[in-house]
Amino acid sequence: MKNTIILITIAIVIGVVVVAGVSVWFFNPDRKANIEQAIEEAQYCKVKSDCVRVESKCPFDCYTFVNKKEADRIQTLIDAYESKCMYLCVEFKGYDCVNNKCEVLYLDEGKNRAALLENCANAEIPLTGERNTVYDSENKTLEVSFWNGELQKDVLVIFPYEPETDFAGCSDSAKDILRHVQELNEENIRSGLE
Repeated sequence: MKNTIILITIAIVIGVVVVAGVSVWFFNPDRKANIEQAIEEAQYCKVKSDCVRVESKCPFDCYTFVNKKEADRIQTLIDAYESKCMYLCVEFKGYDCVNNKCEVLYLDEGKNRAALLENCANAEIPLTGERNTVYDSENKTLEVSFWNGELQKDVLVIFPYEPETDFAGCSDSAKDILRHVQELNEENIRSGLE
């Protein structure tokens, strides 16, 4: 009888510890960072055939390639994450093992220009509300994320940044943002900040 009580007590303590650990992980505000780190650590490879694609979602990139030994674990982590944003993804040409890391390969040195132009032409970005922009001078692109009106849903759109064309082919709302970034860049150059 005494052994049964001890075993039941041990089982309850183990159960509480497991539930507490899972709860801390699941509700941890750093969960996104933990998943990103797990993805990063799972991208090891020696050859291309070591890599496989897992179904990804925002905020973990459009395309995620990891070592095939890690794919099920990473897929489970991504699937369990509640996404509060969405991507408009550009086409990619494939994947490879680059410097012992599974990498997605994009068209046109990282971005498919036709897809970027289509994003620019079709984008309807709200004039009000919070927007975040990231200018990539190396790839000549501008990433714009904004709230689309749905509860906790952000949209990420990538535009070509081509001020020399006066952003020809872009929607008026895209041009407004692109021209604003152009003005800021020119102001930074005049101020010697760039």
